[in-house]
Amino acid sequence: MTWAAGAAQAMEFRVAGNELHLRGKVDGYELALLKDALAEHPGIDTVVFRGSPGGDAWTAYRVGDCTRCARACGPRGPGSGC
Repeated sequence: MTWAAGAAQAMEFRVAGNELHLRGKVDGYELALLKDALAEHPGIDTVVFRGSPGGDAWTAYRVGDCTRCARACGPRGPGSGC
């Protein structure tokens, strides 16, 4: 399954088995998409980042934080985020 947000260069989210692959520019709304993907696919235990030219630094840091503590991210565990 693939999610793409916004314009053609937006970050792409792709689920492959137990992996979530993220690729593309960080535009600022990826944290919400990440939380949605993890909630919809609770078997994900690996997040793979590929080919990002950069973008919104605050969101990129939050996405990184969330992937490091995925069990506490959004609806997957206690608290509303990492």
